[in-house]
Amino acid sequence: NFDAAFALASFHLRMMFDSDADSCENNDALARTLLLKAAKMDTTRSGPFALLGVWYESQNDEARAKGCYQKALAIDPSHPVAGRGLKRILSLDELQPFCERATKQNSPVNGWAWRCLGQKRSWVDGEDFSAVICFQQALRCRDIQGQGSDSHEMFYLDPKNTSIVPVRESGETWGELANCYRRLGKYSAATRAYEEASIASDGCLSPSTCCAWAQVQLDLGLYDEAAEKCDVILSSGTTSPIHQMVAYIESEALLAMAKQDVQEGKFGLCLSHLQKGIDRLNSLSVQFSSSENFYCVTKLLGDLYTFAESLPSYVFILSSFSEETHDDESTFLSHEVQNQMSFIAKGEEAYMMAQKLAEIEGDSDEDYPYLVASASSDLGTNLLAQARVCSAALGEGSGGGTKTSMFDMAARSGKIMDLITRSINSYTKAIDLNPHDASAWNGLGTALATVDPLLSQHAFCRALQIDKMLADPLSNVGMMYADFGKTDTSSEVLDALTQVADTPLMWVGRGLLLEKSSIEWKGQEGSSEACMIKAADAYRAALQIMQNPAALMGYLEAGARRRSDVGSSHCRRQVPRKGTGNDETAGRGYLSKPKFRDS
Repeated sequence: NFDAAFALASFHLRMMFDSDADSCENNDALARTLLLKAAKMDTTRSGPFALLGVWYESQNDEARAKGCYQKALAIDPSHPVAGRGLKRILSLDELQPFCERATKQNSPVNGWAWRCLGQKRSWVDGEDFSAVICFQQALRCRDIQGQGSDSHEMFYLDPKNTSIVPVRESGETWGELANCYRRLGKYSAATRAYEEASIASDGCLSPSTCCAWAQVQLDLGLYDEAAEKCDVILSSGTTSPIHQMVAYIESEALLAMAKQDVQEGKFGLCLSHLQKGIDRLNSLSVQFSSSENFYCVTKLLGDLYTFAESLPSYVFILSSFSEETHDDESTFLSHEVQNQMSFIAKGEEAYMMAQKLAEIEGDSDEDYPYLVASASSDLGTNLLAQARVCSAALGEGSGGGTKTSMFDMAARSGKIMDLITRSINSYTKAIDLNPHDASAWNGLGTALATVDPLLSQHAFCRALQIDKMLADPLSNVGMMYADFGKTDTSSEVLDALTQVADTPLMWVGRGLLLEKSSIEWKGQEGSSEACMIKAADAYRAALQIMQNPAALMGYLEAGARRRSDVGSSHCRRQVPRKGTGNDETAGRGYLSKPKFRDS
């Protein structure tokens, strides 16, 4: 009886894997004998040949195992045990003819063949669209999706590694399908596929799949979920390359969360997110052997340090600063301002390290000029951030009729002038290496605004010539015209900005221009009141886009000015410089701040 002989042979083969070492030898010889007997009883049945291949593979005899698997597939092209066994021995290119023959069969157990074809299309050929179809077909097959229905399912696994906990193939296939969707840019479909993969594998996804899922969530703006997944992966404590990538993704998510925290006024939480991201990246400094990878790490590290310029100085009151930051002018700065500047200055060190790493490659890397230019541009932004913090601490914007603009502060402070000069030099170096970098031109214009407004205007215009859809230089040049009393020209620039992006500074600038118009119509109460109402509406529109401190201050004062006697008002107000830039582009060029307006 063939069925009884084959069932007995498969039983002893199963016992060979499940039994201890003493009884394994008896089952080993008996299983081979019974399988050979079953194969001779009916040579048209594929089962004995497939299990003989499993037996030979367990004995490290790949040549005979390969022959048995091929014999089984010649009889039944879709045999799930033989197909998986041959996949462990052959490469995907060598396996392709067997898979194509199996997929032509109308069989419910040829999912292994569809999955192998999907891997070939995705991993080797780079055809993710075709791979999606193959993975979808595989998930419809019983040997992938309905595992547990085959009595020989145990032999799907590698017989040489029986101690490894088996992973459901359906979960792995869902993960491979999700990766294809991610590379095709179909993030919603990728998210659903990752969720199915997690369900199918009972939440035990591989680190690489979890890393890809976190990247999708990062691209979709789900920063909290991405950081949470990265924390789970990193809790294992290993230092594989996947864990290094996970740490980098988590730091990116934490930086994005910090930007959201600033908009919501959660400054302490923002600092904690920045510090956590810095700690993650610092832990990678001794693990990365590739200078190219470490270049990305140091650049992101510099971005985390530089973003601290968006925080108020009192957040750093409990921090400690290096004694090396002390100089003659630092003695006039408060303890928390020195801590903040010391924190931001660490970003300067990171960007300089990134420059050195890019210069190590030299001419051997065709991207060398762009890598150095990018690091130089970010270095200029960091130096300018330090100058702005120092200028604000020394009295910039205090009003009262004194000269307290950043232009005046640079002339009075050697430290600020040194930082601005170094910032200009860094931007100039970036432009020399990459003349078509619009963000570098915009940064150069922002730095030059404190020393040479005319040259600054030229830099902003050059940035717009390179990229007409860049909002930062338009905002900067519009506010510069407003600062110098060019109201009509500033209004034209702000009108052009409405066609590019809906930014808070656009409405803040519009509100300031309307306030000026209200002052000009001082003798006519109706016209002055109408301008002030429109100014309040402009500030309200800015607040609807983002919780900008300058917009909030303008909105509050516009309301107060409407209720006050314009003729008896002699106070002056300050538009806070913190947050007047576009927080979403922090580290990529800062926007000019509004000056003080007479009430």
